[in-house]
Amino acid sequence: MPAYGIAMMLYAYDLTAFKEAPRLLAVVFFNSFVMPVIAIATMKGIGFIESFEMRDSKERIIPFIAAMVFYLWTFLAVKSSFNLGGYFNMFILGAVISLMASFFINLFHKLSIHMVGASGLLMALILTAITAVKPVLPLILGVMLLNGLIASARLYLKAHTNREIYTGFLVGIFGQMIALNLYKFLS
Repeated sequence: MPAYGIAMMLYAYDLTAFKEAPRLLAVVFFNSFVMPVIAIATMKGIGFIESFEMRDSKERIIPFIAAMVFYLWTFLAVKSSFNLGGYFNMFILGAVISLMASFFINLFHKLSIHMVGASGLLMALILTAITAVKPVLPLILGVMLLNGLIASARLYLKAHTNREIYTGFLVGIFGQMIALNLYKFLS
């Protein structure tokens, strides 16, 4: 989701021709997707987790910690290496906050990480719409539809309950809102 979000934000701010755009997307994709996938595959290979589904919330603890490290690394890399302004940094910070909140909530209550990512992307686009130079309503509507499809799929597969879906949705939304306020305060 972070790579999709960055790609959509590059479009929204008409920065797709920005010479550093491919490198930015590569850094975000590598740190927020490739590295966590490698870490989780390694954990499965050495027996820390039974399956990639990680149905038990206790089984998610170590993968969460690994993902938090990679997401924090992504935030620091984007903030220090690319001079793109607040909304890009805020979006990645929101992903870090959402992941940390998910980790702590997961200790007591399972939640849908798919919904955390999808709703975080939705909220980031809504916040981006305030200052975007290109129309983002079609992107927002597409991501709203994506949220509905993901929620429906997770329920259909019986991977989550309604409560777990709603919890994930709210964590993603509030992670982005908290990041916006934190970023304004820290900037």
